[in-house]
Amino acid sequence: MGEKLRIVGLEEHVVLPVVREAWAKVGARQPYGEDHPVMRRLRDVGDQRLADMDDQGIDVAVLSLATPGVQNLPAADAVSVAREANDALAEIVAARPDRFQALAVIPTSSPENAAAELERAVTQLGFPGAMLYGRTGDKTADAPEFDDLYATAERLRVPLHFHPQARWRPFNRRTTLGCPTGSGRCWRPRESGGTTTSACSTCG
Repeated sequence: MGEKLRIVGLEEHVVLPVVREAWAKVGARQPYGEDHPVMRRLRDVGDQRLADMDDQGIDVAVLSLATPGVQNLPAADAVSVAREANDALAEIVAARPDRFQALAVIPTSSPENAAAELERAVTQLGFPGAMLYGRTGDKTADAPEFDDLYATAERLRVPLHFHPQARWRPFNRRTTLGCPTGSGRCWRPRESGGTTTSACSTCG
């Protein structure tokens, strides 16, 4: 018989204390309370998560921050929070390298620091890539400010995984106009002004 197929789970989200505190500081909407079962699972990177992985047949989980990462934070906060979050993720991976990997947190609200943090996460912390969350404020992912970040990823030969997040409100009003449900499930590229993450159109 052949070797057992190794199953790797992507988008295995976590919420770290430093990030949750930063979200609270800027008044970001948090969908789950501290004692909600989903939040308890997002916070857990120990026995419960490993038990869930075993139950689902997942050999390795690639951990990443829940959306929107640090992309809803002002530049002054995003850089330090991203660095601390990456250090925390690296410690989690180091404790169980046989079961965990992680995608780096990138402070895109500070483009001049975004590429540097990606380089640090890959070359010093050993991350295999990074997670991005579509827009940063009102800037879409194809804004020229992010060219250095993408060039760095290309030079390092690591992937950038794009995850949708809630739409920017003016964009939301344009794309939901005329939708029978009013929920934004219609995708109208002619009215959107363009975006590189069309999946955001279905993310309420």
